Amino acid sequence: MKNEPIPASKAETTDKKLTSILYLLQTQLEEMKDEADRSYELHKIGEKTDLVKYIEQRLDDPFGGLVKMSNNLDSQLKDLLNVFVKHFLRSNRELISSAYLDKTQREDLNYSIILNEDSLESRIAILNFYEIYDQIEPTLKFPVHFQFVPDQLADRISYKEKLDLSDKE
Repeated sequence: MKNEPIPASKAETTDKKLTSILYLLQTQLEEMKDEADRSYELHKIGEKTDLVKYIEQRLDDPFGGLVKMSNNLDSQLKDLLNVFVKHFLRSNRELISSAYLDKTQREDLNYSIILNEDSLESRIAILNFYEIYDQIEPTLKFPVHFQFVPDQLADRISYKEKLDLSDKE
């Protein structure tokens, strides 16, 4: 008969995780305190550490960091929504000849779509996207617009990116 380890109880497992987290937190705080102590001593003799420079920036422009972080998050969200749209269009590639992310001055995501067959059924299939998209919270901040373009006007599309609709799965 093998000696199999006795499984730890949920309380023991939770206790081990908690102990590990507290140890990591303690270590991180000690490192931060060491950095603060070092920065304090160097500041007294006129030297500026990265920590002192960071604090000075926050004192000079307390909201600048928040605005920068907000803009960064918005940019990442917009990129994620663009991936979502691309995935949707890729899943309907049998209806689409080509698709483009248009150049715009606003934050909107505008797409020009050339259908293989410009029919009401094809347009409805693509516009069904909004049934999904309208359930997502950031739809007001980042509207998505589809514009159906006749094939003969494709060369007039001012685009930022031609979308690759090939199967990438």
